[in-house]
Amino acid sequence: MENISKKFKVFVYLLVVACLFSQLHVAEITALRNNPDKDRLNNNRSLVNTESKSTQDSQEIGENSESNEKEDNVIDPADIYRNELLQHIPDSKKYISYMDYLEQFSEVKKADRTIELDLSMAEKIDMKDIDNQEIEAELITDSSGSVKIQFDVAEEALYQFEVTYMPLGGSSNIKRVIKIDDEVPYDEATQIELSRTYENANDDYKAVEGNQAFPAQVEKQIWKTKRLTDRNGYFSDPLYFYLSKGSHTIEIQSVRGEMAIQKLAFVEDGKEKVPTYAEYEAEHKNNGAKLIENSEISHIQAEDAKYKSSPSLYPLSDNTSAITEPQHYTYIRMNTIGGESWSKPGEKIEWEIDVPKSGLYRLALRARQAYNTGSISIRKLMVNGEVPFKEAEKLEFPYNNTWKIYELADSDGNSQYIYLDEGVNVLSLEVSLGEFAELIYFIEDISTNLNGIAQDIMVVTGAQPDPFRDYQLIQNIPDLLPRLQEENAKLKDVLERLINVMGGRNDKTAVAEQVTLQIDEMLDKPAKIASKLSVLQNGVTSLGTLALNLKSQSLTLDYLTLLGSKDNLPKNDAGFFKNMSYRIMGFFGSFWNDYDKAGTSNEEQQVEAENEITVWISTGRDQMEVTRRLISDTFDSKYKVNLRVVSPAVALSATAVGQGPDVIVQTASEMPIDYALRNAAYDLSQFADYDEVAAQLHPAALESFKFNDEVYALSDQMSYPVMFYRKDILSDLNIPVPQTWDDILAIVPFLQNNNMEFFMQVNMPLTLGSAYQATSKPIPAAYLSMLYQKGVPLYNEEGTLAMTATDEALDVFEYWTNFYTRHSFPVTADFVTRFRLGIIPIAIVNFTNYNTLSVSAPEIEGDWSVAPVPGTLKENGEIDRSMPVANSAAMIIKNSVEKRGNSQAAWEFLKWWVSENTQTSYAREMEAILGSSARYPVANLESFSKMPWPDDVMDVLTESLEYIKGVRQVPGSYITGRNIENAFYEVVNNPESANSDRIMREWTENTNYELNKKRREFGLPTHEDIMPAKNVERRQNDEEGTADE
Repeated sequence: MENISKKFKVFVYLLVVACLFSQLHVAEITALRNNPDKDRLNNNRSLVNTESKSTQDSQEIGENSESNEKEDNVIDPADIYRNELLQHIPDSKKYISYMDYLEQFSEVKKADRTIELDLSMAEKIDMKDIDNQEIEAELITDSSGSVKIQFDVAEEALYQFEVTYMPLGGSSNIKRVIKIDDEVPYDEATQIELSRTYENANDDYKAVEGNQAFPAQVEKQIWKTKRLTDRNGYFSDPLYFYLSKGSHTIEIQSVRGEMAIQKLAFVEDGKEKVPTYAEYEAEHKNNGAKLIENSEISHIQAEDAKYKSSPSLYPLSDNTSAITEPQHYTYIRMNTIGGESWSKPGEKIEWEIDVPKSGLYRLALRARQAYNTGSISIRKLMVNGEVPFKEAEKLEFPYNNTWKIYELADSDGNSQYIYLDEGVNVLSLEVSLGEFAELIYFIEDISTNLNGIAQDIMVVTGAQPDPFRDYQLIQNIPDLLPRLQEENAKLKDVLERLINVMGGRNDKTAVAEQVTLQIDEMLDKPAKIASKLSVLQNGVTSLGTLALNLKSQSLTLDYLTLLGSKDNLPKNDAGFFKNMSYRIMGFFGSFWNDYDKAGTSNEEQQVEAENEITVWISTGRDQMEVTRRLISDTFDSKYKVNLRVVSPAVALSATAVGQGPDVIVQTASEMPIDYALRNAAYDLSQFADYDEVAAQLHPAALESFKFNDEVYALSDQMSYPVMFYRKDILSDLNIPVPQTWDDILAIVPFLQNNNMEFFMQVNMPLTLGSAYQATSKPIPAAYLSMLYQKGVPLYNEEGTLAMTATDEALDVFEYWTNFYTRHSFPVTADFVTRFRLGIIPIAIVNFTNYNTLSVSAPEIEGDWSVAPVPGTLKENGEIDRSMPVANSAAMIIKNSVEKRGNSQAAWEFLKWWVSENTQTSYAREMEAILGSSARYPVANLESFSKMPWPDDVMDVLTESLEYIKGVRQVPGSYITGRNIENAFYEVVNNPESANSDRIMREWTENTNYELNKKRREFGLPTHEDIMPAKNVERRQNDEEGTADE
């Protein structure tokens, strides 16, 4: 019994020591996160000292460390690299918020005078001169660099800043940073955006009697005057800048886009000049304005807008009502504008109206707000560039799934009139957030703060806390409860105001209410906070989504109408019987109207059979409509093109029975070789000008389409991986952006000590366009990158064997799987959400995620960036960053063109399709339709350089082009990705017992069996057929060499 008592005492003693050590360790990590000691981190930085544990793994592939026995006068390239690595620690400077800035200068009066800047005194800093003889401008600024102007202020005040500008070159909005006296005054000044102006290219679509397609949107270069505003629309007034009396400088730093400037001025506050409606009406009546009793103005069709601030605001088709103007029971008519594309704060549509008689008119709109359930959409009305009265700043359109007439009126339904002069007047409607603005601002602020709390908890508990463990969070994070209480109180206040604005509870208020209840539960039971970490993180995500939903202010317009005081309002919708007959006729008409076919301008043209081609596009109707319009506008008119949207899954069977197309575009990269093996793809290299056309594309993008020295397709899309990283988090932790795979292993302990993860996307696609082979799997890009950097090809020269079981490849496979088995990398993850939350502060994913992040995570804008993928450090100190490229194909169907004798016409179409002009135009129009989150990854290199990426991103993408390599397609290659994935999961799911070499050899044997089985199926020599001949040839060479000696 005494012996047991002693053992128990020893056990208790050890338990207490372990707990104390654990607490000290947690406290150290927490202190490091909240106030990182950079000197201590530098002294312990394993990524600049290759004698870390991770180097043991890295030697298996990188072999970057050399012998320590070097002569004193020999410079080690690896030492130079390690010193350079320290320069890659991101800089993440924070600025105060605009709201705090206004609070700081709340006692300063608003300006009542204007200070016009002398543009001739502008000093260009790191900015090249732009010679544009077509534009008469005082100052032209480039897309990078900055201009600085000195000016004097006579009176201390808060000024607004006004710019008269004209956008030049490019397609995205102009972006600038404003500095006063060499300092950014507040965070919002780093995100200044100036919009462009667009119009319909023409009205030809109206003359089409069949299915109409929306017209192209082209930029209209005109001078625009704008007072700077915050890009998110959170503040209804233009931005204020505090200027003390005396001499100052303003620096306008270019981030994106060229711009001509005609005038810059600090101006007085314009808000006080906007009258109430009562003042507005009285003023005009006192000036002799008359109420118009009967208006002579017919409906102004909304789709006939003169100007728009975004190319996404093109005419739309709506068939939900029989009386939408114009309408047809079966044909597609472009009869509305707006929709979900007209939802972002600041987006504006303008209409020019010819008014026959001056006077006061009623304004009504036929609109449909079927987007914000239980909420409203808000618009700001301007007449001839000015808000007529304060009530017009926020016109509200409640949710209604049907069309409705909305009249400009007060809360009691009394008409509000607008004064229009005789002649041309301009009416405009601009998306506004109204009373939502401040609420969204606070929701995003609360979400950011709660995310910070969740990250601090995660530092102590890890990403998946043990529900049965006491982490003593209150001791380890002393301010945890006060911070939760503060954010919860702010959220409850926002919730109450949100309910008032929306007129009651709905699905949106339920989101905020649910988060407050969850925080209440945490505050009531602090011991349960750790187990509620995922709940808190989900709450942060939900609040972010709520802010995005509230910010979306969609609205569709049919027409505007100006009415007299005695005119009746138009009908909201057709009657029951008219709508019923419209639906019945539409049903029967759908049997003969082909919605998947797009005609071109020469649709009825009679041409020789050799000049007529059928083109299938395998992505979607929007893509078809843009392609149709480009064909009509820019393709050689002597050719007739029949364009259709068809799934690629039916292409092979249609081709087999002679019903296939002549050309297929935007299809999967494995499709051309699959067709070629069946003698169904046309060899493009036999055209005389093939080399000239191929030179427009990256050689790697053509690799997937080559077989036996023949080329069966051209690439029309191209993408590849890059590394995304959170600048703010890496800067706080004093971690540089990794340049090699060894660097990644070196920073992993620092990330994991803070319970963060590094993510490498395993299932990154290696094909774009429409999916084709349901049986194929993508080969992981990180694995392929490591293979290429090690100098290992995926297949042997003949394409009969996969090289994944060579000694070098096995080392690569083990090194790659070690990331997941030894270092606990996540295999799958919701990248966007976890990147937003900071759980994954660094990841390797496809560069097309950039715009998705830009749109869906505005709260971390400026806190993240991209870099090239890591590489392997060579003995000469250079880094090999070789990586695979993903692409899609544009190809010619052999038996179709041989049957019809139109191979040259098909080739002319392919040349046109992949040309710089077509690719650039197509990409810009698709972005206009689907938004920047769907930016088209063009394959044409010249077009690629013209895409509207920020300069720093374009630098990374351009650098990465030097390293991309193609992925060969061989008979049976569909099995390769599947078997590599099988081997990967067999190792990762059994990390303790799995032998990676044995597993990969077995799966490679399976791959090689399938490769040669397919070769036999297509009548090609197998590995067994080739090797004897090779051995004979090798012996003959050896014998000839011996005889020569």
